[in-house]
Amino acid sequence: MASNKMIVRLIAFLTTFITRSDAHYCLFALASARLDKLTASVSIGFRFFEQEACVIKLDIVNAVVGRTNVTRTKAEQAVETVFETMKSALGRGRRIELRRFGVFNVKPRKTGIGRNPRTGQEVNIPPGKAVRFKPGKELQSI
Repeated sequence: MASNKMIVRLIAFLTTFITRSDAHYCLFALASARLDKLTASVSIGFRFFEQEACVIKLDIVNAVVGRTNVTRTKAEQAVETVFETMKSALGRGRRIELRRFGVFNVKPRKTGIGRNPRTGQEVNIPPGKAVRFKPGKELQSI
């Protein structure tokens, strides 16, 4: 398990890594955001699929290892701990606020009526929960 100090350093690192305005990238390329300049992000290890940039967990671990003096194993533990902590907090319905980055929260979804595309038959959609993200001001300016 990664120490609290390492987790705080990782979150601070991720915040500065993501909000750099000179590199035209953000962590939420996972949501298939398009990049203006593909060459601007080659140095941090993006993976490209049909002109869409995709950052995977390994890219974040590699960036942590490259910018800090932490071993790969400890960097993997720290990144995994951050994501597990975020998942468990969202699973409990908690709000996650990362200054200068954005806010994650869980919102309820209403029941609805959908259609089966093959048969056209109406189908009831049960209520559920959805994770929402609202970017901070610095992230919106990228």
